[in-house]
Amino acid sequence: MRVWPSQGRRGKGLNIISVKELNEKAKTLLAASPDLNDVWVQGEISNLTKHSSGHYYFTLKDQDSEIRCTLFRFTRSRLAFEPELNMKVLALGSMEVFIPKGSYQFNIQDMRRSGIGDLYLA
Repeated sequence: MRVWPSQGRRGKGLNIISVKELNEKAKTLLAASPDLNDVWVQGEISNLTKHSSGHYYFTLKDQDSEIRCTLFRFTRSRLAFEPELNMKVLALGSMEVFIPKGSYQFNIQDMRRSGIGDLYLA
């Protein structure tokens, strides 16, 4: 049986929030998790977009999964190398929620070259 907001559930009113509020709550949870902040992740760069603003957007992947990443201009300018497609890297960063799109990504704060991607070589 469908329960409508005015009916409540078990005699209680429903807690209805906006999509934005839901995304804000997710962002707060991610930011509070020590396992998802200041963590090194190893993977291979794919789907690299070098935006005119100087920001880079790409996917970091391994053989089992992938995550969208952001590398902002200031951070990129401090790297000792130019990130390239299929490059294997170690990336230091934190998980974040981009509230307008309801998507999460790995925001990179530092990155080191780790070789040519195994997925590319396969």
